[in-house]
Amino acid sequence: MARIASVLGLLICFAWNPLQAQDPDPDNLIPNPGFEFFAAPPIGWYYRGKQFTAVMKSWSSPTAASPDAYGPDVHVPQNWVDKGFGEQEPHGGRSMAGLTLYGCDEGKPHCREYLQVRLKEPLVSGQKYAFECWVSHLPSSMTINKIGIAFPFEPLSNEDDAPLDLIPTWETSSQVSCSRGRWKKLIGSFTAASETRHMIVGNFRTDQATSAKAAKQDPLPFAYYYFDDFRLSKLPPILPVPVVMPDMTAFYPQPGMLIRFKDIYFDWDQDLLLPAAYPELNKLVMLLHRFPEMSIEVIGHTDIQGSDWYNLNLSKRRAQTVIRYLEEKQVDSKRLKWSGKGARQPIADNATEEGRRKNRRVEFLIVNQ
Repeated sequence: MARIASVLGLLICFAWNPLQAQDPDPDNLIPNPGFEFFAAPPIGWYYRGKQFTAVMKSWSSPTAASPDAYGPDVHVPQNWVDKGFGEQEPHGGRSMAGLTLYGCDEGKPHCREYLQVRLKEPLVSGQKYAFECWVSHLPSSMTINKIGIAFPFEPLSNEDDAPLDLIPTWETSSQVSCSRGRWKKLIGSFTAASETRHMIVGNFRTDQATSAKAAKQDPLPFAYYYFDDFRLSKLPPILPVPVVMPDMTAFYPQPGMLIRFKDIYFDWDQDLLLPAAYPELNKLVMLLHRFPEMSIEVIGHTDIQGSDWYNLNLSKRRAQTVIRYLEEKQVDSKRLKWSGKGARQPIADNATEEGRRKNRRVEFLIVNQ
């Protein structure tokens, strides 16, 4: 088997081919899914996450621990060759990535490494997604379960190499093992709970919460896996991606379009509109008068504070407040519906006051046109 060279943390740069710029899989929300495109050439052998982030297009390391990227024409140092690094062929194309996913209790530096990617579009709350990727295993390392994905509200860029404290959206339940040189396809699905745009791949459990098995021959005290050919796509029914209201002169409504105006927010535990909301609502009134056949559903939301029952009722009251304002502006009530989602569809992090403020909102779904 031909040996594929690797740089642990900083990699080879391939020449950019304009013909390759066309997206071969527009339904895949993950850019550069096979690690074929690089942003900068390598300048040495590195072990820090910032170097990986600097050279890998679309992908980054969310911590100081660095993923390993593999490609042609890069020499693997002999001490890593002796452990088996560099023997694995990519699943597709010429490149792949590698991660250490277990070994903190044994004192391994960078015992948790992660891959972070900015999606082509944000997740849609309530939308079901299919996830897949191909993995292979360094034969002399340990096999584990708990390989998963998480979706933080904001991209991470930690200065240390400590494991991330994130709750995985999806993860493997059984140990992932592959025959030497072979690849295994991981498949899963999930329903998005919020609107986020960044995905992180790794093991988000402690060593104690991870099931691990040592290799039979020349065992290494850590788990190491190769990754290639990621895919994230929507499953039917397809929900609309929210649209922040554009220039109204160029806007044409479509059934199923979810419109989000800025500044239609509420104070905590209140269903009264804030003053900044009225100019935005007046834009909606203008749209409804311009398109007299258009009907909408006003959807209210809350932050996470309070019980589910209370938040559901509060979100309904917020939607009804907007309905009353639209009716005062001579919009026919037959064109207006309303509903409340409570705190079930956040668009920002409820752990911060700014995030909670953004979640206390109303949105507008175009029912027909």
